[in-house]
Amino acid sequence: MNPEKIKQFIPNLTGLGYISADEVAKLFESSPHRIVQMMCSGCVDFFLRSDGVQGWFIKDVDADLGLTVVDGVRETSIVTNDLEERYSLCEPSAAMLSFYFPEDREGYALECNAKDLPVVLRNTTDNRVFVVHQYKNNISCRDIFFRRSDVENLRISLFDKIRSNLDLEAAPKASIQSTSLIVKDEEQTLSKVVENYFLINKSKNWKPDQAERRENEGKILIDLLGDKPVSKIGRSDLRKFAEQIKKIPRSRNLVKAKYKLGEISLKELIAFAVKNDLEKLSAGEQKKILSGVFNIFECAVNEHLIEKNPAVGLSAEIKVDSVVKEQDERFAFTQDILNQIFSLEWYKSGVGSKTKSGRFHEYSPYYYWLPLLGLYTGARLNELCQLHLSDFKQSEQGTAFIEITIEDDNGNVVEDKSIKTKNSKRSLPLHQRLIDLGLIDYCTELKKAGHDRLFPELSHDARKGYGKAAGRWFNERLMGKQLQVPRDGRFTFHSFRHNYATALGQTSIKSTLKADLMGHQRSTALVGNPPVKPTS
Repeated sequence: MNPEKIKQFIPNLTGLGYISADEVAKLFESSPHRIVQMMCSGCVDFFLRSDGVQGWFIKDVDADLGLTVVDGVRETSIVTNDLEERYSLCEPSAAMLSFYFPEDREGYALECNAKDLPVVLRNTTDNRVFVVHQYKNNISCRDIFFRRSDVENLRISLFDKIRSNLDLEAAPKASIQSTSLIVKDEEQTLSKVVENYFLINKSKNWKPDQAERRENEGKILIDLLGDKPVSKIGRSDLRKFAEQIKKIPRSRNLVKAKYKLGEISLKELIAFAVKNDLEKLSAGEQKKILSGVFNIFECAVNEHLIEKNPAVGLSAEIKVDSVVKEQDERFAFTQDILNQIFSLEWYKSGVGSKTKSGRFHEYSPYYYWLPLLGLYTGARLNELCQLHLSDFKQSEQGTAFIEITIEDDNGNVVEDKSIKTKNSKRSLPLHQRLIDLGLIDYCTELKKAGHDRLFPELSHDARKGYGKAAGRWFNERLMGKQLQVPRDGRFTFHSFRHNYATALGQTSIKSTLKADLMGHQRSTALVGNPPVKPTS
């Protein structure tokens, strides 16, 4: 980027209208991708030409897009057949279309290569939402347009930075290169950048487990790269980092405890895992770490600590064996494991076993009900553990069902309840087998005893909700110790959800209803496509 060009008045940036990123790059003697990055940081609108575009104007954004937010990340699931039934295929009336979601702007700031067109745009003449069905080709940064006034504001902002740099030339710790618009502090170490990232983002409403995961990503970054000056970290360092995280063993703390390794460094743990051929992080876990690293360096760019983000596009560049989500790498229970679970004494005889002294072992009601509920509802562990008795309802037609929700009957949010996504809020019909086994009667007796929750014996944990103790009992004590099922992460309580999804996928009901019952966005990503069962 040429500072002399930025200092000059540019007539092309005056008045109304739009200008392409490619043209701006030529004016500033920069690249279209760098221009898009800087405009994205300024939170301005991005525009595309409407010629060659076909699609639908929609009315209900949430419903028509299957819109959900997961860990603060927007996800959509657009079912083309549904849109074709409700709306007519047409061309937008405006000459220019703007990006509807801010994240789509960020997508073009992250990737230099051509990408698929964002499917959700806004008609600039009347602000109607337009879902793209067909576009003439893929687009790249060169095809993005901005308002001329927004680019002129960028030029003025860059000119102010140039003047600030000139004022700082005499500062002993500042290093200014003739072609750089950013003052770099050579003493700014990686640990300080990570710390700064959390200070800036501390106001975000991260859940405890999300905050812990992000802190862990920062620690992994420092442990593997070393606490060097951030300006000295280049693309090659990040490529090596990406290769290293592939070798990190799964469940690091459990590995340390199992092999009595003590407080060894992450590099030493990696060497141990490679030597002993331990199971490594899944592809999904690797991508989460790389995404977190990108966010840390992007924050450093925004704070003018570095000029470029060395982690841009890294997760796409590094080849991984699979992009299956971690929870989808788990298996549905085999028939043999299901037989073992439901042959336990409390299912066979209705009572537990006795100790040597003749007294019954202590059992909790959730030992009995949770596996049954998991199998017959497909609900997530914490969704079941946090159920209130008021969540058990009956329709006007007499159908008993469970309401998966975080609200009480008056619509007030219950503070100790949580759901994974907005689509997780749903109604699940109670299988007749659960009713025959006495679940409704059990709820009635709990109410008589003055209880509000289905499992009052479970206490709330800030990170895991009410499911922490139940998950530990089922996954470790029951599956691991009692039934001797290998604890490799493949068979967990979540496997019941896969069994339910498999059975649901074999029915003839509409895919959108299947997704609703699963509490998914409206897609068939899980329903009907369970992981392949092991052959042995």
